Amino acid sequence: MAIDRDTIEHSAHLARIDISSWSDAELASLTEKLQRVVGYVEQLSQIDTEGVPPSIHPVEIGERLREDLAVATPGRDAILRNAPSHDGETFLVPQVVGGD
Repeated sequence: MAIDRDTIEHSAHLARIDISSWSDAELASLTEKLQRVVGYVEQLSQIDTEGVPPSIHPVEIGERLREDLAVATPGRDAILRNAPSHDGETFLVPQVVGGD
């Protein structure tokens, strides 16, 4: 697949990118870089992958989750003891919305 200025302008239009202020040198540089990317993808497509199972990750990884265990949680009194301000049942915080 050849990448040319028309392809760049069309792609920029589809992506809603304004390239009208870009110089010819900038467009030429982008064209060359995108052509190298396309060339590399074409090179990869020539690799024989027959018999290679599809994978989502190149290295096998296992679950790294901890075991789900039920544990006792501290009671309300223990938690409120650490609060700077409380009413015995809930935390008290300064009002931040809708003040007079």
